Amino acid sequence: MQNAQIQVAIASGFDEMVQAIAIRSAVYVGEKGWSFKEEWDGNDFTCTHLLAKVGGESAGTLRIRYFGDFVKVERLAVLPHFRQKRYGRKGVAFELGDYAIDFCLKKGFRRIYGHALEELVPFWQKIGRGHITPLDGASFSCGDKAVIAMFGELPPDPSAITKDSDPYITVRPEGHLDRPGFWELANGAH
Repeated sequence: MQNAQIQVAIASGFDEMVQAIAIRSAVYVGEKGWSFKEEWDGNDFTCTHLLAKVGGESAGTLRIRYFGDFVKVERLAVLPHFRQKRYGRKGVAFELGDYAIDFCLKKGFRRIYGHALEELVPFWQKIGRGHITPLDGASFSCGDKAVIAMFGELPPDPSAITKDSDPYITVRPEGHLDRPGFWELANGAH
């Protein structure tokens, strides 16, 4: 399984949502000892969940929440036996982060906000392609760990979806914005 490639996609069905929930529960509640109430904060039905698989096996997850002019990338969790390994060019956490940034840019969001444990700031700076940096004076405590607020503005994606994009694109399923959807196929548009 060491040479297996990582596949990252939007969790688009109930079964994939359950897999994302199981990973987060195992990592944050089981491994890190966070309370259930702390981890399950009521925001999971108003966001986008990513699911990473290695060799078809669920390995990690990340969620993206949307605000007026920025997105918040958060709740990155990778199962222990998929950490510290490379599958192809990067590890599971990096592939989730890259996918999240590309996905947000494609949707036209360039401003990225997030929180990182102090020791993970360099990781998130790499994910943010050098554009995400800590915000001065915006840290807080999570148990006995310092959490740093981070923010960055990335260069625009020239192919980002806008109000002037083909209207069929805006009705395509999330995560499949580059493929003709039901309405296009039903109407013979493509």
